[in-house]
Amino acid sequence: MCSSLGNAVEKVVSLPGFTLNPGTTIHVKFSNANSAASPTLDVNGTGAKHIVQYGTEAVGSWFAGAVLTLTYDGTSWVRD
Repeated sequence: MCSSLGNAVEKVVSLPGFTLNPGTTIHVKFSNANSAASPTLDVNGTGAKHIVQYGTEAVGSWFAGAVLTLTYDGTSWVRD
């Protein structure tokens, strides 16, 4: 569960047993709708990585309570 404020660029989540590797897929439920331009996600302190969709940065593209499927491509979190 990510409860970062909607207007915060960096979204933060903690996942037990998580290891960041290319190809890793996670499911994150966001408590708040995103209203930040160029949002990023930091999982377990691995550093903020851009959330992208179709090769571009996702902007304001989810609602409160949304569950996103994200896959790490070695550089960014890619939305399903």
